[in-house]
This record gives sequence, C-alpha cells and structure tokens, in this order.
Amino acid sequence: MKRTISALLAVLLLALLAVSAAAVIPFPGTDLLRVTQDGKPVAGAQVDLYRTDRYGDNDTYLGTYTTDADGMVTASHLTTGEYYWQDPSIVVQVPFRITGPGFVRTALELPVSISKTVTFLGSEYTITVDLSGGCLGELNSYGTLYLYSGLSTDMQICNGFLDDQEEYEGFAADCRNAEIYKEEDGLIMGASTGEYGSITYIFPVAEGVYYRLVIDNTVDAESVLARVTVTPSAVDAD
Repeated sequence: MKRTISALLAVLLLALLAVSAAAVIPFPGTDLLRVTQDGKPVAGAQVDLYRTDRYGDNDTYLGTYTTDADGMVTASHLTTGEYYWQDPSIVVQVPFRITGPGFVRTALELPVSISKTVTFLGSEYTITVDLSGGCLGELNSYGTLYLYSGLSTDMQICNGFLDDQEEYEGFAADCRNAEIYKEEDGLIMGASTGEYGSITYIFPVAEGVYYRLVIDNTVDAESVLARVTVTPSAVDAD
C-alpha cells in the first residue's frame, strides 16, 4: 500500500513539474521586432506579418502590427516555420525563423536617406532624398521617386520624375491652368484641391532637364520639396 501511494505521489510530482515547465517556456514561438531609424525607435510604424509558403508563392498574411513607443511589436503563437515582416508598400522585408518554443528577436533599421545616379538624355544625374522622420522611399533606374510618409497602410505622399523639355512644357501648362499657380526663380507650382487633389512642383536641373514632384495635397508640400535634390554630373555619361 505504501509503495502504491509513493508511486502515485511520484507521478503527481512529475506532472506538476511538467506543468510548471510549460508555464515557463513560451509556446508556440514569439518574435520581438524592433524598428529603428538612425538608431532611434520608430513609434506607430505598421508592419505586416507573413508566413512563408515553402512550396510556392502563396504566403499567408497573419496580420498588421503597430510599433509601441519603443519601436517594438510582439508576435506570439507562431509555430515552427519561416516568416517575414514587410511594410505595406513592400519597400523593406525582414525574414526570420521560428523553431519551436522560445523568443526570437529581429530588427529593422530604416535608412535615413536614399541616393541614385541615373542616365537621362545622355547625362548623369544624382537624385538624393532625405528620409528622416520615419519616411520610406524608392528610386528606380529612370530616376522615378516613390516617397512614403512612413510604415503605415496609407503612406504614399509623392512621386517624382525626370522630364525633358517637351514634357516640361506640357506639365508646366497644366500647372498654369491649375486652381493655384505660382512661378518664381524657375520653380513652378500648380495645385488642385479636393479629396484627390495634388500639388505639383517642377524645377530645372540642367538645360532642357527638369524634375517634377507630384505631392498629395494633404501633406506639407514644401517640406517634401526640401527633401529632394537632383544634381547633374560634371561629366556627361558615355
């Protein structure tokens, strides 16, 4: 009888230890993502979480998360597999892997600026964009700019384009016919109001070459204009 009671006590003790261990070890896995720019946390950034489909391109969207004041988001209940964080505009992506229970830490450091040298009408031009304040941006090989106000689901605020003389004439005429129009020191501004209104700036870069910014009229357009510089190269491209 004593042996039977002792055996039962041993079984109960092992069960208790197992429960205690399960309470200590987080399961399924948890990922802690920290979003920073210039080493400082970015609060209020929205990032989408996906689980990678190993056998195709049908990745599973798991939700949108928003960083706290420390630039942190926590995703829990993740089973073993491959995952990635992605901003809604698909500019940045951070992959990570979950292997059983436990914590994984990932980090996303946003660039403070972007720069690209492109060839246009036989010459090279360097486009530089300030991304401070949590902005995101993309520049393609044509010098086209896509500027976003930050990591959120509603963030595209500007497009930028290199224009030749003929294109300039057409868009400058559009600006002159806009609801609001200004022209000073070679800089043209035309704006339309309303829900889908926009503000267009056109400024000269070199003879017969211009850069055009089309900005959402709900943002501070002058601050966006100040972020973009276009510099012609001293030597023509071959």
